[in-house]
Amino acid sequence: MTSQQSLRQQVRDQITEYSRLTQGLFTSFDILADGKTPPESPNDMMKQIVQLDNTLMGNVDKIEQHQIQQRKILQVRKEIEGVDKAIMEVIRTLRMAKETLEASLENHDEKMAASTDARLAEISVSEIVAYANRLGNYTSAPPNFNPADPNQPFEPPYPREVSMRAGILNQQHVPAAALVSLDGGVMPGMAGQPIQPLVIPGESSEGATPAGGIVPGVGAGVGGEAGAGAGVGGLINGHMGMMPPHGLMDEDEDESGSSSEDEGLSFYGRNKERQDQYQQQQQQQQQQQQQQQEPDDEDAADIFDLDLS
Repeated sequence: MTSQQSLRQQVRDQITEYSRLTQGLFTSFDILADGKTPPESPNDMMKQIVQLDNTLMGNVDKIEQHQIQQRKILQVRKEIEGVDKAIMEVIRTLRMAKETLEASLENHDEKMAASTDARLAEISVSEIVAYANRLGNYTSAPPNFNPADPNQPFEPPYPREVSMRAGILNQQHVPAAALVSLDGGVMPGMAGQPIQPLVIPGESSEGATPAGGIVPGVGAGVGGEAGAGAGVGGLINGHMGMMPPHGLMDEDEDESGSSSEDEGLSFYGRNKERQDQYQQQQQQQQQQQQQQQEPDDEDAADIFDLDLS
């Protein structure tokens, strides 16, 4: 730009000088026409004009070269602008790709963190089975449960250890193979022997619960639900047996359940003692029935064709 301004100024000065010399030359011609002597010789002025004209023509050639270079510069500028637009488009594409990759990496980090947490918090099969055993007695809230009643005690969704120990399921032992009659009834350990109700001397047999019955307050856990398996009676020491009658339990234990560990353990001990007595009585009844009945022609095991092993 400096050379351009300098060349422009030179051409402007030369044109101004050329105009001055031309006007002076014409003025000298007028003075000579009047017969007077001009202040400057016309010949000298002509020489200056010719010299200035040569210089001006040289500058015109420079101006032409300058214009050629300027056109090249403008062309290069246009090319640079096109390249700049292409570069900006590439930059925008790269920015979009970067945002996509960042989103993918962020999701990947979240998934990796969740996977790591899942591996660290993996639950063993034994824990799941133990929790399922704790929930085995409970299927729903008791029928008389009212969540809106603040005075009614609210039990957690799983029983306490003392509650499970005080329940009927803890006092039963399922044998390896149980004899099942053709009508679906469960026999007490010997083929063809009917299940007799529990009758304790000194008490009426009306309170005895039949086989397959649910003893209120005993088979139920903390929430009051009947325990699973109570519907077929208790299996004690490998023999099918009757549940203890409802009259054998105290009313306070029936209402409050297992309020504390001491009460639950004492209730379990009393139930165990009653069941031992019931087992002895059941064995005596079975022996009496075996003595009264005649032996069958065919063995019951052959009739039912069951695998007793």
